[in-house]
Amino acid sequence: GIKPSAKTHLQQGEIGRRAGKGQQRRTGGDFEKGDRLTCVGAFAFFQHRVQFVVVDDPANDINTALATGVGVTFEVVVVPAGTAHTRFSLFDDYTDGNDDLDLYVFGPQSAGFPFQGGSGSATSAEQVDLVFPSPGVYLVAVHGWQTDGPDANYTLFDWSVSATPGGNLSVDGAPGSATLGATEKVDVSWSGAATGTKHLGAVSHSDGGGLLGLTLISVETD
Repeated sequence: GIKPSAKTHLQQGEIGRRAGKGQQRRTGGDFEKGDRLTCVGAFAFFQHRVQFVVVDDPANDINTALATGVGVTFEVVVVPAGTAHTRFSLFDDYTDGNDDLDLYVFGPQSAGFPFQGGSGSATSAEQVDLVFPSPGVYLVAVHGWQTDGPDANYTLFDWSVSATPGGNLSVDGAPGSATLGATEKVDVSWSGAATGTKHLGAVSHSDGGGLLGLTLISVETD
């Protein structure tokens, strides 16, 4: 069966800002001397922001819920080809009560919907990240582990950040190389971040051999 797992976070780092415009500063990073920093993609304005209702799972067990269909809902999400990073999230502020909802991701359909990751904290603040995911159709399951009442209204967010450089996120200033253990400043700016939304983008770190990792950048204007 499927066991709840800890949240998956990109270890390369992440920075966030509750604003609509401005600059970000990234500190640290285990990069060898000579590594280059380049912008990898635009902010991915949320591809989906959908509202659902999930009933309470009387068994409080994800495997039972998947088998019976009671206490779980599914959303179909298409991850485009050429995606560098896909994120699925729930937020406490986007449920209608003191709910404990969990999150599970399966896909792609072409591979028979294998389990990709889960997030099962003691709240509804859940997140699953897929790094360079295979394109295709994914199923996102929201489990009503413990709802506040007979059911819970919630909003599911997902983003897919393109691996193609460009868009409305740009690196305005960065060192030409990075040294292991050193700290450098990277200035990042963006445009067109609409109010009342959550945005996700990324900056890549690469050398002559290719991509080393990503730093995710989140901007919340809600």
